[in-house]
Amino acid sequence: GLPRAWIAKVKNSIRKLAPFFNTHRMVIEYAADYYLPAAERFTRLTQPDLRRGIAYSTWLSQTYTAWSKVQVLRVEVSESALKIGSSQHVRAWVDLGKLTPGDVRVQVYHGPLDTHGQINTGQALDMQATAMRNSDGTSVYEFVAEVQYQTTGEHGVSVRVLPYHE
Repeated sequence: GLPRAWIAKVKNSIRKLAPFFNTHRMVIEYAADYYLPAAERFTRLTQPDLRRGIAYSTWLSQTYTAWSKVQVLRVEVSESALKIGSSQHVRAWVDLGKLTPGDVRVQVYHGPLDTHGQINTGQALDMQATAMRNSDGTSVYEFVAEVQYQTTGEHGVSVRVLPYHE
């Protein structure tokens, strides 16, 4: 009364997948993707002394304190109708508060839009800081990028700000 056909399918799946999905592979991936990079970061921050680690800790504390003031004020794009292979100039004005462009990565995130107007399979492109202006005690920086389009259809752009430290 055993389902022999189903058991054969299960055994076949195990035979095909076990070499790829097993604890041996998992341990190798964890070591390569997480443990070794963490050990390298630890060494980089603590050798030959703790100066780099202390500098990172100071940066992290200052960034955490100042982060709530960071905001994208305005985004401008060049033409709205483009041909394949052409590029679109994107400009963003970002108030970094007490932070500097060296403390962050400002990126334009772009890609095709789905039926809900969302970018599902986008790409991030780092923007370059070009100018600064002070207005009312704020630190507003202008960032620019050129986005290349290789496919047809409606595309969208969004600007994001991420903390960054070497």
